[in-house]
Amino acid sequence: MIVRTICCIGTNDNGVLTSFVIASKCPEIRVIVLDKPGVIANWNSDTIPQTHPGVEDIIRKCRNRNLFFNSDYSTAIRSAELIFISIKGTIKTDQPNGVSLDLKEVEDITRKITNYADSNKVVIEKSTTPSLILQKILSVVESDCEPGIKIDVLSNPEFFNDGSPLDSLLNPEMVIIGCLKTPSGKAAARVLCSVYERWIPQQNIVVMSMSAASEIKLIGAAMLAQKMSSIMALTRIGKEHEVDVQNLKRFVGLEGERKIYGDMNNLVHVSECLKVPQIAEYWQSVNDRQKVRESAFLNRIKPLKGKSVAIFGISGDSDKYEDSAAIEVCKWLLSEKAKVNVCDPQLQRKQLLKILNLEDTEEQETLLNVHGDLYKAVDGTSVIISYSNFDEFSDFSFQKMYNLMEEPKTFISGLKLPTEEQLRRIGFQFENFSVDDNMLVQ
Repeated sequence: MIVRTICCIGTNDNGVLTSFVIASKCPEIRVIVLDKPGVIANWNSDTIPQTHPGVEDIIRKCRNRNLFFNSDYSTAIRSAELIFISIKGTIKTDQPNGVSLDLKEVEDITRKITNYADSNKVVIEKSTTPSLILQKILSVVESDCEPGIKIDVLSNPEFFNDGSPLDSLLNPEMVIIGCLKTPSGKAAARVLCSVYERWIPQQNIVVMSMSAASEIKLIGAAMLAQKMSSIMALTRIGKEHEVDVQNLKRFVGLEGERKIYGDMNNLVHVSECLKVPQIAEYWQSVNDRQKVRESAFLNRIKPLKGKSVAIFGISGDSDKYEDSAAIEVCKWLLSEKAKVNVCDPQLQRKQLLKILNLEDTEEQETLLNVHGDLYKAVDGTSVIISYSNFDEFSDFSFQKMYNLMEEPKTFISGLKLPTEEQLRRIGFQFENFSVDDNMLVQ
């Protein structure tokens, strides 16, 4: 199979960023990104809905050359040899029987592929969700694929390291491709390998069974969660002995502020499906310990009831808004009738209301606003709560932000910021609430 066209269904980080890199590294390959018309309109506008460093440069260079954004599913699917599925099953943690996985969107997208495909295709599942998603894709392909059409399915999980996700894709330590152990499955894997080999050394691309590839991401997340939990548990001991916890994190290879609740919920779900409740309970307890910081953060912001607050970094370093620590902060502030201005260039207000599970009432219209401009977000507020290092904003002034705010002009950061002293000099009442804070382990 010669790859001339690739389409990516969905604009989540898992998949769509890979598509951007392919467009930049393989100018002869046509890359089409598909999503709902409203989402696509944003990607075709002058204000690109991406905050990761370097991504905007790629899009402006490649857009309308060999990178296209549209909602014409039928034409794109028919023309593509490779199809990335860049959506995820929705994890529900409040179910009577534990964690559940909603696969409706995955099923609908797969049916679109089988309905429109008029030649052989390779479908690549890019999300970080468990093997049940792959099972759903495979079952739909098997039942709905037209006679004479062959659709092979691959698993290709993402592994974003600390720093820019784009760096992880341009210079990955390892690329995992999972395939069925059939001649056509192995051939499909070789086709995807041939694309990655345009910029990734062959020895860094590993082909394995589909089941192994689909779970390896969760296993990695489990090990990371264990390490994070240990760091948090040792925080008080480290403080008593004057150990810089940031240095400790660096020593054990755990830099950054990753949020992996979604991956851990997936692991709990897999364990429950395999009917091993003890293992599910164990990993749930590990996940619960990850939320210590969020609980402490909520205790800290209780005095903000009724205040006007700006929130930055609601998506963390990915597009997983549902997993964001800032989401719980938003929920609590709104429940206490605080006025909340969320700053996120990618997020729409309707989308945030859905994530928060709130109706768009007259009261919520007064309390909740979403801004793409950081100055509009802070104007008239008295407190900034930030999970951002502000890398997504190319040109801004903390001094101007300070001037637009009302007293007491408090800046509460969930990250260790290199600009902390600068913020204090400007006049902010600065509080750091990163992972090495004593309040984590009360």
